[in-house]
Amino acid sequence: MIDLNKVNGMYSVHHRRIAEVINDVFPEVTLIKLEALHPAFTVERPFAIVHSPPFLPQYVVRTVAEAEIDARLLAELLENNTHDPNSTVNRLDILEMAQHAISAKREVEWKEERGDVMKSIMKSNKNEYKHDGKVLRK
Repeated sequence: MIDLNKVNGMYSVHHRRIAEVINDVFPEVTLIKLEALHPAFTVERPFAIVHSPPFLPQYVVRTVAEAEIDARLLAELLENNTHDPNSTVNRLDILEMAQHAISAKREVEWKEERGDVMKSIMKSNKNEYKHDGKVLRK
């Protein structure tokens, strides 16, 4: 049976959101939870950033501890991806951009959920709905 709450080995909503943002910014890079038999697996650092370049085998960029999975991880990837040596972007700007990207992803998910709720309300014959403890009326 497929567990839809588990994506790339991650159960946490926060971890999945970070993984989705990383994949949105860098389509060839994914954040996954390594299996115990993987050569790069360690108990202290069970997660990994994996790069899958086209026409080449994928490889582990680095392993990550669970506590490191937040905006700093995306900021590190953004910082390492700066190709311009004369760039004026500093670490705080990159960290702020990473936090904005994560909050934007959260906002998009919230809007999609609200849209789905409104569609189901409009299709229904009921006059009132209760969602998240709030009564919604047509």
